[in-house]
Amino acid sequence: MKKILIFAICSLMLLSLGCQPGGGQGDTATEAPTEPTQEPVVEGTAIPAESLPVVWENENWNDTAMVATIDLDGDGVEETLRFEGDEDASEVACRFYVNDLSVTLEFFMPSRVMLCDLLSDGITDILVEGDMASSDFYTYQLLYDGTSLTILSVHYAWIEEYTQFGMVMGEIVDMLGTWSTIRLYTTQNGVLIPATSVLINQETDMSEDAEFSRVLTLIKELPVTTLSGESTTLPVGTKLIPAAFVRGSYLDILTSDGVQYRLEVTYGESEWECLIDGAPESEYFEELFYAG
Repeated sequence: MKKILIFAICSLMLLSLGCQPGGGQGDTATEAPTEPTQEPVVEGTAIPAESLPVVWENENWNDTAMVATIDLDGDGVEETLRFEGDEDASEVACRFYVNDLSVTLEFFMPSRVMLCDLLSDGITDILVEGDMASSDFYTYQLLYDGTSLTILSVHYAWIEEYTQFGMVMGEIVDMLGTWSTIRLYTTQNGVLIPATSVLINQETDMSEDAEFSRVLTLIKELPVTTLSGESTTLPVGTKLIPAAFVRGSYLDILTSDGVQYRLEVTYGESEWECLIDGAPESEYFEELFYAG
């Protein structure tokens, strides 16, 4: 069921964005870019469908004793991949090696190393996923070309699935609580980037027998907008759950009777608490479920 949901979400996202498969890698990044500070350009190359082999997966907490051998650059010679603690960096860091080349990764516990050819150009991309703190996952996209090892991109996210539409990655969102979301990533000039600013909530089960029910209940009238753009308010006692997010801007919420609305939010001095119509979000809900 989850795979069907991801497939449908990816289909709708790419149709709305107009992304089409095909295209080449273009210029290769030589320095590690920072995380995007503006809306990503949505034009790019859709990642083709093919297997995503996991060459190493951490089965033991704090285990960095990973060694794997595989031919990364197609020259018939296997490279050695390994981790080790980085004594010259902060405690939240380790080093990832391909043969004698290495880069510093800012997490204390690597969880998975995966290989894929994002552009079907014969060049293997290395995806290294790890935990920076308590379930705060980062994913690094690395490129090894036989003579250098480069960080192409880094994302505050984990890998959910590799589809013909792109890479589906999971991200934590803190808006009206802490939620586990997914969104689609594509590539631009060989670099993995978000294909959309919309993050889809994976925790929308509002049934009474849900294993982890996180339904929100209003204790104050909530100003929202209908799908047709009309302003209205939801009454006290309404039960709802976030369905999708755009960070720092708005949420699409779903009520218990199946109606969807848009809720605009802003931020004041605190970057953790949303403001709704100028008032703290906590004034509107019986309880908000934040992690930590």
